[in-house]
Amino acid sequence: MGISFVRLWSLVIAIELICPLACHAADKNRIIALVEEDVITEADVEAYWHSWLQDPEQPIPKELDPSQARRLALRQLIEERLLLQEAKRSGVTVTTEEVLNRVKQLEQQAGSEAAFRESLKKAGLSPESLKERLRQQLMVQQLIDQRVRSTIIVSPYEVATAVKENPNLASGEERIRTAHILIRIDQKRSEKEALQLAESLHQKLEEGADFAELAQRYSEEPQAAQGGELGWVKPAELLSELDESLFKLQEGEYSKPVRTQLGVHLLKALERESDTKLSPQEVNQAASRKLYQQKFQEAMARLIKELGERAYIEVVTDL
Repeated sequence: MGISFVRLWSLVIAIELICPLACHAADKNRIIALVEEDVITEADVEAYWHSWLQDPEQPIPKELDPSQARRLALRQLIEERLLLQEAKRSGVTVTTEEVLNRVKQLEQQAGSEAAFRESLKKAGLSPESLKERLRQQLMVQQLIDQRVRSTIIVSPYEVATAVKENPNLASGEERIRTAHILIRIDQKRSEKEALQLAESLHQKLEEGADFAELAQRYSEEPQAAQGGELGWVKPAELLSELDESLFKLQEGEYSKPVRTQLGVHLLKALERESDTKLSPQEVNQAASRKLYQQKFQEAMARLIKELGERAYIEVVTDL
């Protein structure tokens, strides 16, 4: 639970993307839901949903259409407001140093201080408003540490039982270390123009251009400064169109342009691993992680249910 680090930076970018079209439109400021004294607007939901689309760590389930995904985004926004309100009631505090450390991490992700400040400027965020967002996120994380993570224990007996009941744990999953270029389709660039640019970049790759250099120069996503690297990706972790294209690639290969709801993409398989046999220690670690995650999700669900039952929540407008 809570916004992942990739999601947080993506949220800044998402606000930048939707503001030219939405933030000045009256219907985007309409109230969607009330959570105690907090208001959630349509613009809040749109920004959250767009940030979710860009987060490789938390992909949208394939079976959801955009309308269903927005409703799920609203539900998660409500849950985050409940957690933040509880953190405030519980007296959770965050130091200035902790906030500044997060700011520094985001600045490093942007590639330079100038690029970082330009992104904030385009998003309509001041350094102080970003710090407040980060402070709130850290408060929620601290609450979860206190109320959830500190209560979870995975015993050696539970691990041994899980290993015995799940012999497939010894087989590792196929995964690809992936790099990515995104050319967005927006009010400044038509679909035709985005496809033409992506195809020209694909031609440059055919002629021997370096993928990382093209990503740094042309890609319009948070990982561009790192050569477009997304890290290790497993099946079903990306948008379905990207997933289908990526897992056809051999190590070192790159894809043709791929169209999604975000824009036009190029993918490269930097490394590929499949079906490696895990050691007994790695099997135990995998079982322990799985059990921990199950217990974490159950404990989070209980906490959210408890907070929701105590709070005033009203969904004013259907999405």
